Amino acid sequence: MVAKIGKQPVTMSKEERIELIHALEVQGAFLLRGMVDFMANHMGVTKFTIYNYIKEARTQNIIP
Repeated sequence: MVAKIGKQPVTMSKEERIELIHALEVQGAFLLRGMVDFMANHMGVTKFTIYNYIKEARTQNIIP
């Protein structure tokens, strides 16, 4: 997904980050224990931000 967007998560816009989270959610990545914390550290945000991105993607009907 990082290759598709062409940027590292730290430099992505909010929309690109939500797209990244969407792709991971669809693939079931967040079913793995510790994935939210891992992604938060990798993206340079808090785990609460990751949860907010998931929630925002769901309200925008990006994530089924």
